[in-house]
Amino acid sequence: MLLFRTIGFLFTGILTFTSLSHAGQEPGEDPDLDCTEPVPRYRLDTRNLHLSMVRVGESVYAARFDHIQGSSPVKWKLVSVQRCEQSLPDQTPEPSPSYDITTGELLIPKINVRFRDGRTRAYTARLRRVGTQPLILEIVRADPVAGERYSVEDTQYVNTLIGYGEIRARSSYPEHIQSAKSGGDIIWGTDLGLPLTIRGTGSETPDLTLYLFGDTDQLDLQWLEKTRQVRKLSRPPGKFSGPLGTYEGDAIGLSDDADPRDGIHLKHVYRNREPGERSRVCKKVDKTGFRSVYLPGIHKNACKQTKPEINTTPTGAWTIGDTLFMVAGVQDPDDLSKARSYLAVSTDLGLNWTVLNAGQPFSTGGPQARFIHAFGLPVDTNDYQDISRSGPCRLPLPEGTDKRGLLLFGSGLWKASDVYLGFISRKDLLDAAENPRHHLSPWYFAGTDYTGPDGGRCWSRSEADARAIITTSDFSAYERFGSMCGSTLISAGTGYTKAIHVDATLDDGTRIDRLIMLLSPAYQGITSKGEPFDADLGTVLVTGDPLRPWIWNLALEPDLHHGRLPGDPKFRPIPVPPDPNSGLEPTRPACRFSHIPWATVSGYAPLLIDRYTRISEDGLGVDLYFLISRSNVPSDPNDDGDETVDSYHYVVDVMRTTLRPAKKE
Repeated sequence: MLLFRTIGFLFTGILTFTSLSHAGQEPGEDPDLDCTEPVPRYRLDTRNLHLSMVRVGESVYAARFDHIQGSSPVKWKLVSVQRCEQSLPDQTPEPSPSYDITTGELLIPKINVRFRDGRTRAYTARLRRVGTQPLILEIVRADPVAGERYSVEDTQYVNTLIGYGEIRARSSYPEHIQSAKSGGDIIWGTDLGLPLTIRGTGSETPDLTLYLFGDTDQLDLQWLEKTRQVRKLSRPPGKFSGPLGTYEGDAIGLSDDADPRDGIHLKHVYRNREPGERSRVCKKVDKTGFRSVYLPGIHKNACKQTKPEINTTPTGAWTIGDTLFMVAGVQDPDDLSKARSYLAVSTDLGLNWTVLNAGQPFSTGGPQARFIHAFGLPVDTNDYQDISRSGPCRLPLPEGTDKRGLLLFGSGLWKASDVYLGFISRKDLLDAAENPRHHLSPWYFAGTDYTGPDGGRCWSRSEADARAIITTSDFSAYERFGSMCGSTLISAGTGYTKAIHVDATLDDGTRIDRLIMLLSPAYQGITSKGEPFDADLGTVLVTGDPLRPWIWNLALEPDLHHGRLPGDPKFRPIPVPPDPNSGLEPTRPACRFSHIPWATVSGYAPLLIDRYTRISEDGLGVDLYFLISRSNVPSDPNDDGDETVDSYHYVVDVMRTTLRPAKKE
C-alpha cells in the first residue's frame, strides 16, 4: 500500500474492532498505555499502534497493537488493552476514537503518524476487525487530515464595510451614502461585496478596489421621518420615492484605502447619474440614488430586477488590466432547473456592463451547472508544463503567443454544490470583450484519469465532464455533527469559491506557497423527530497545490500522490475561529451535544481581499483580510423588537485572520 510504505496512506482503510472488553485479553496494566494521551499515535520505525481514550459504549479504553509482518492489506494484532478509570468529558481538546460494537468498526478522527525522519503528520482512519483470539484489525481507509500543515488563529473583527443597524460603531458609513433629508443611509443594507482590484500606477493613481454588492435594501424615509425608526422600504412594484436607487438592485462601492488595519472604508457608491453623464440610468429614480447593475438583454430595464423579471446576483469576478469581468448568477428557489449564470464585462470601471457569449449563459443546466459561481485566478500556462511539477495534468496551452489565462474555481447551486475547476485563456476573454457575440471556449477539469475523444488528457470542453476537486457534499465532513443528534443528512455543499495564491516567506525562513480558499459550507437533513434542519459550518479554510490546482486537502508530498486526484477527495477544512471580542455569536454544529469542538466565524459568502494579504506583525504568519455577510443584525444589544428580522437586515463586515504553519509536535 502506498500510504503504508510512506505512511502517507497509512490508514487508507478502516480498522475494525470487536469490543475491547471482548478482545480475548483481560484488561491489565501496560506501561506503554496512556489513558490521558489526547491523540492516538503510530510510529513507522517500531510499527506500534497506540490507541488512547477509545469510546466503547459508555466505557473508555487504551490499547496497543503490533504490526503483523507481511500482511496485505496492513493488519495489526492486539498486544495489550486497558480500561481507563476516567470517562471522556462532553468537550475534549481533540476528537476521540469511537468503536461501534454492533458493526465492529472503529473511527479514528485523528492519529499522529511519526515518520523515521522525525516528522509527524495527522491522519483520519477507519479500522475493522478481521479476527479474534487475538483481536486483529485491518486498515480499510485513511486520509490525511487537512490543516496539519497550517493553523488559522487570531481572527478579529475589523469594521463594517456597509450596512445599517449593526452593534458596532457607525463610523464606517461614508458621508456620500447618507441622505441629508433623512439623516439616514440611502443604502441601508446589502451583502456580498465581491472585491475587484485595479492596480494603480503610483501615488497619484492608487490601487482601486470595487466591491460588487448583492441585493441592496432601501431605507423607508417616510417611516423614519414619522417614527424616528429605521426599517426596510416595502412598496408596490413600480412606485418609487427619492432619493432612492433601484429597489433591491445590486450596488457597487469603490475604495482606494491602502491600509486595512484601521478598517476598510468606501469613498464612493455609484449613483443613478454620475458626474459627466447626460441622463439618469433609471428615469424613475432621483439622480442621487444608488446605481444598480444593469445587464442589457437580461434585465428588462435599468429600474427593477424583481419578479417576474430576472433577478441576478454577482457570483464571481476578476480583472484583466482595467477590464472587469463579472459572473451574474440566476437561481430561482421555486424552479432550480433553470439556474444558470451569465458573464458580463465592463470597460468603464463598472458603470456599464455588457453581457458576453452572444447573450448565452456561461453555465447552465440547473443542478448540473458547475459554474453558477466562478472566480478567476490569473496564471501563465507556461508555468504548468513541467510534468514533474504539474503532471499528470498540465494546463491547456492557448493558441497564439499569449499563453496567459485564468483558473476558474466554481460551484453550482447555492450551498448545494462541490467545487470545480476550469480554465479560460486571456485572449478568449479579451476577444469576447471586444466582440460580445464571440462564443467563449473554456476548458473544464475532468479528472486525472480522463482521456477525451481526441486523446487529450484531463481537460474537456464539456461542462458536463467537470469533476469535483473539493467534495463539499462529502457527508463524512458533517456527520460528525449531525449523527450525534441521531439526524439523517440529505444534502450538503457550498457557494462562493474565491481562491487566492499566497506566496510568502516568513521571518523564520518558512515559506508558505499555497492556494487558499474560504468556504461557507452547509448541510441539510432530518432530525430524529422528523423535523427538517438547515445547518451551517460557518467560515472554513482549505489549501491547495499552486502547481496542481486540482489537489486540495492533501498534506502528502507530490511524490506520494503523483499529482493524481484522489478517487474520493475528502472535505477536511480548517475552522476559522470567531473573534471572542466582537460580541458576535459563532457558528456551531447543529447538534449542541456533539463532543467535537467546533466554532467558526458566523456569516456567509466569505470573500478574500487579495489586495490586503500580508505578513503578520509578528512575522510568523500571513494575515488574510476577508468580507463576511450577515443578516438580521439588531441595531443595539437591547434590540429584541418584532421588526428585528425584517428591519435590521444586511451587513457586510471586514474580518482578519492569520494563517500560520502548524506547530511542530
